[in-house]
Amino acid sequence: MDPLNPEIHTQTIENRWGLIKNLMRKRGKISRISFPEKIKEIVWRIRNNQTIQDQLLKVLSAYINS
Repeated sequence: MDPLNPEIHTQTIENRWGLIKNLMRKRGKISRISFPEKIKEIVWRIRNNQTIQDQLLKVLSAYINS
């Protein structure tokens, strides 16, 4: 555990790994070749989830109000 960075903690790591495993199960079998790329994609989606939702809401709002 790093006292200066609360994201570096065993429980945080276990939580993120659980999220990744659940998302991977939903997608079905993943080949060993594409595994690293899928991990990168899932981590990107987890990190940018709120940003994606915010952007979608902005687009929908602009469409509705135009």
